[in-house]
Amino acid sequence: MNQRLLRSIGATFTILLLVVPATAKFNQQTDENAAAILNRMSAALGGLEKLRAIEGIYMRGKVDVAGLSGTVEDWQTAAGQHKQIVDLGDVYKQITIFNGTRGWVIDRNNQISDMAGLSLEKEILASYLGSFSHLVSGRLGGKVTSAGEDTAGKYYLLRVQPERGSVATYTIDKSTFLPISLQEPSEDGSVTTYFEDWRDVDGVKMPFRIRQNAANPANNAVVQQESIKFTSIAATNFVRPESGTPDFRFTNGRRFARMPLGRDGYAIFVQARLNNSQPLWFVLDTGASVTVIDARRARALGLKSAGNVAASAPGGHTAVQFTKGVNFTLPGVRLTNQTVVSVPFRKEFSEVRRNLAGILGYDFISRFVMEIDYLNQTLTLYDAKTYQYQGPGKRVPISIDGTPFVRAEVKTNGHDPVAGRFEIDTGYDGAITLYQPFVKAHPELTPPAQSQHDKRQGVGQTSDSVKAPVELFRLGEFSFPDVAANFTVGEEGVGGSQQVAGLIGNELLSKFKVIFDYSRQEMVLEPNPQPGNKSPSTNRAKNRRRR
Repeated sequence: MNQRLLRSIGATFTILLLVVPATAKFNQQTDENAAAILNRMSAALGGLEKLRAIEGIYMRGKVDVAGLSGTVEDWQTAAGQHKQIVDLGDVYKQITIFNGTRGWVIDRNNQISDMAGLSLEKEILASYLGSFSHLVSGRLGGKVTSAGEDTAGKYYLLRVQPERGSVATYTIDKSTFLPISLQEPSEDGSVTTYFEDWRDVDGVKMPFRIRQNAANPANNAVVQQESIKFTSIAATNFVRPESGTPDFRFTNGRRFARMPLGRDGYAIFVQARLNNSQPLWFVLDTGASVTVIDARRARALGLKSAGNVAASAPGGHTAVQFTKGVNFTLPGVRLTNQTVVSVPFRKEFSEVRRNLAGILGYDFISRFVMEIDYLNQTLTLYDAKTYQYQGPGKRVPISIDGTPFVRAEVKTNGHDPVAGRFEIDTGYDGAITLYQPFVKAHPELTPPAQSQHDKRQGVGQTSDSVKAPVELFRLGEFSFPDVAANFTVGEEGVGGSQQVAGLIGNELLSKFKVIFDYSRQEMVLEPNPQPGNKSPSTNRAKNRRRR
């Protein structure tokens, strides 16, 4: 059974308001063909001198996305700083801030998180183009190279690669030398942003209509600019925001709350009340970027929902709405006034456990330091501000990009270990999953043809995989021999991720007491030998050599 759910609802609302670039002299790596195209584009947009003189750009417009309408404001400086506010009314608001190096997001529940992983790479790409950094020396580094032409011969294609940022393909019209679109990878395939309705702003052509086409058409977005101004923008707009008032409190008079943890095999659950409901079961899922309620349960409790998002789930997509005004009460702790998402659970998934109501994901887990004791079947939530770990466990660095990620290695017989970026997913009851693109990039990982076929249940639909052992899996200072791995089948959905090697699930994690500390970006593993299980061994010397 695969409890793993939604990967990234928030990515649907990342509207790329890219300022269209221009050029002449290049301080980054640019081949001759790309330089010639960029020079022609510079002239078409209004000329290099006018573009170089722009210190900052403020844009304000209307946005329609996923069945919701609202406003978007965008600030971009020549130094690579960027700020964006997407306001879709009562159910959704998000603020993104990037200072040229680091970035932060204030989410729909008014909580602050650091940008990392793919979300940071996409933000760097947007600021690289928006600040003309591929054209003007002394700004964000990167390179632009020629990628030939489209199949019809109407457009030039340029490959844009900022330092530390996402790689994208720029399409330039051969007749006008104005940018037509920008295509970049996403976890669902690719996202294409189109630039339209070109108008003159102080002698510079700017696109007033921006369309963003996602892998699923339900998530397409349109921004119609109402105003674009060239202006100076104060640096104070791009500092890390102050933390707001906590939206949780411990009701037991302590700085932590301990409660029973339900287990069905390697799947884990915790009970909570929704507003004034009876105790209901929730999957405890580090692999979910949002907290989720079964849509039928939300309606039965009188909760109001809005929007129409198509989100990734194993085997396909599932319909999502936003639900506000939700309170979660657990033994000793209460989380209040949350905006979560509601999803119609498939019958096979909703029957995983009686009174299963949803999934507790990032916007619940991130409020605390979370300790999962698989052996004693307890969950402990600590106040992150006062928590200090003093046990015998080993600390493992993680990065948080809506969900936690870690570097790990997998080894097959007769081959060297292969390193990859793995998602830590307590909503997944298996040991490890290897995604097909990762296996294709490393053919030595290909499972034997006679491998066992497997089906795993998710919210979207059933996903197919094959199961085969790998010789060794390494995580931090620990090594695991003969690990049963699932290998995904097909290129679509989460099994086709280009940025993630695979998943680490509860079958492996349950060999430890595991502590997740998102605020310090670390995970602590305390070995927990169990009868019948092979205990993980440490490899300090090997790890030191790898580092």
